[in-house]
Amino acid sequence: MNDIILSIRIGNSFNWENITPGKTYGYEVNKNTKISELKKLFYECFDEDTKNDIMRYQLYTQKIILLHDDNIINDIITDNDDEEILLYAIVF
Repeated sequence: MNDIILSIRIGNSFNWENITPGKTYGYEVNKNTKISELKKLFYECFDEDTKNDIMRYQLYTQKIILLHDDNIINDIITDNDDEEILLYAIVF
C-alpha cells in the first residue's frame, strides 16, 4: 500500500484568531505525493481571508528540517513512521 496518514500541525501564528497554533490537520496521501501538492491540500482548509497568511508558512519535519516543494513524502519516511507522519507548519 502506497498511502500513509500524515498530519500537519500549526507551529506558530501571528494571528491566533485565524491560524491557531497547535491545531492539527490530517490527510491520507500517497507516498509519492510532492510537498507542493500537500501544501495545496493544506491551504484548502483555510478561507480566502486567511489563505494569504497561511501560504507564507513552510513545512518542516519533527527534526525541524525544511521540506522543499520538490520533495516527496517518501523522502521523509523513516522506519518509525509506519502509521503516521507529523509535520509542522511554521512561519518566520
